[in-house]
Amino acid sequence: MSQAPERLNLWPYHQTNETGRVHLVGEHNSPDQLLIDLLGPVFREYRQAWRASEKFDFRPDWPMHLDVDTNYTCNLRCVMCPLGVSGFPVSYPQRFLDFDLYETVITEGAANGLASIRLGITGEPLLRSDILDFVRLAKEKRIPDIMLITNGMRLEPAMSRALIEAGLTRLMVSIDAATPETYNRIRIGGDLNRVVRHVLDFLKLRREMNTRLPLLRVSFVKMSFNEAEIEEFEKFWADKADYISFQEYANLLERPDTAYFPTRRHQAVSFRCPDPWQRMSLYVNGDLFPCCSDFGRLAPVGNAYDTPVAEVWLGAGTEYFRQIHKNGHWRESSVCRRCALSSTVF
Repeated sequence: MSQAPERLNLWPYHQTNETGRVHLVGEHNSPDQLLIDLLGPVFREYRQAWRASEKFDFRPDWPMHLDVDTNYTCNLRCVMCPLGVSGFPVSYPQRFLDFDLYETVITEGAANGLASIRLGITGEPLLRSDILDFVRLAKEKRIPDIMLITNGMRLEPAMSRALIEAGLTRLMVSIDAATPETYNRIRIGGDLNRVVRHVLDFLKLRREMNTRLPLLRVSFVKMSFNEAEIEEFEKFWADKADYISFQEYANLLERPDTAYFPTRRHQAVSFRCPDPWQRMSLYVNGDLFPCCSDFGRLAPVGNAYDTPVAEVWLGAGTEYFRQIHKNGHWRESSVCRRCALSSTVF
């Protein structure tokens, strides 16, 4: 008999398919505090605005954070990813985001308060030969928080050094397992020993270069066939990573045979998502959507090739998503309903 789902206090919010629990190593009590110490007032002001938006009473004139789909290609076929499973209803004939479009959007954002970007939504950014140009441009435009998410397979020491020198603020490595056997079941085509070696080499380089940035986050999506390794994973990385993110599984195909939920799932007591008040995703074909969920690909609110991001951000489509979450009516949207119900118990 399965256990009852874990009940959480979800106010001001709990991101349904992102961080369920964060473990931070060292004397700081949050990644935010660590970055405030390293980046100073500009980061503090950004995070204060972020917290205000979580309460649905502050909407900036431009998204504070931008997720960038640098490419819709990957060297792995993970069981929880649209690129890893067949049947997800959205794919793109255009596989790589045009750098010129990225430059246009980042330039617009830098002039209007953009404080954070994450390179990588679905694809593996390190497959791009010009990925360092993405980081350098964001640094040149003085974006305070520059993140990159990777599976680590191509994180060789030369790449690690280049990312550090380019000005990356956070390196996020998705791992999801503590043993090769479990890793091979989830991250098909990968090699856990190689990834761990690359991450340890990165940490060694960071020490040798006498820098604290980029912070290292390792992440673990909780599923039925890896939940027994949560403690082992945390124990291994606790004295290595700056923080560890344990995330909720989202059943993207919405099928019983892909319902890889762990025994103990988060239960949403009063879920409302602040994403439309904070962030926007730029997909590889230029589509824009005001959240980070893959389900957002189903109903873009605009396209950056046709319309400035500010216009999309302030437009009726994005405002609709803000209001349904502010008022607790998120079930009205098929996109929000599918995202939430595919990852969280209600």
